Amino acid sequence: MTTQSLGLEIPPSPSAKLGGARSHVAVPMLSENEVIGAIIIYRQEVRPFTDKQIALVTNFANQAVIAIENTRLLNELREPLQQQTATANVLKVISRSTFDLQTVLDTLVQSAAKLCEADNAFLFRRQGETYVWAAHCGFSPEYASYIKDYYQRHTIEPGRGTLVGRVALERRPVQIPDVLADPEYTWTESQKVGNFRTIGGVPLLREGSFIGVLKYTAQTSSAAMARGQCVLTQQLDSYKRRSNGRVRHLQGRASGRAVTK
Repeated sequence: MTTQSLGLEIPPSPSAKLGGARSHVAVPMLSENEVIGAIIIYRQEVRPFTDKQIALVTNFANQAVIAIENTRLLNELREPLQQQTATANVLKVISRSTFDLQTVLDTLVQSAAKLCEADNAFLFRRQGETYVWAAHCGFSPEYASYIKDYYQRHTIEPGRGTLVGRVALERRPVQIPDVLADPEYTWTESQKVGNFRTIGGVPLLREGSFIGVLKYTAQTSSAAMARGQCVLTQQLDSYKRRSNGRVRHLQGRASGRAVTK
């Protein structure tokens, strides 16, 4: 599209008012017949652009579309690669840390935070009908100190007032987009110290038994957290199968040693 006198033929646009544009060319950026942008050039004098110049701008627009599409495809490929890397890292730790449970838990929460693009994550283990803090990553020293002190004085039970309690109650993945807008969320003291808004959690299951909750938080809402929660649920199933196999293997070795003795 060309407009030889943008400031005179139509009401002044920002480019005419602010840039003094007179002759003007706009070329669409098309991806599969869908307009995803435009390249605009103009002159501050009334002098039409030649067909050759317009063709050159059109070529630039086409190259820009290719660059945008390549970036999109690269990002789509990078996400599953990151998920596979996170899975491999956790499984590597599981295989090497035969009797070091804390190392496995620490690696697991780090992987969860990365997959969900969360600010931090932590893991609660079930003890009877309550849930105790077992591992964390991404917390400030102040919040980590607060959590440790808090759980010496309080316990979390199944219920809708906390994220962990809600996951334990429903026994399924739960996400709260904004805790400040959720009337059922009552752990406001923790929110003020942790300064989070979006929180989510997935249950830890072993052979159908509920053994804990993996929770992650962020200061702002993120679509990646919702995607990450689905991925995280799948990853936990994979970890569970590998871990159970590792446990059975170790139990078999231990039994073999006992028989030998």
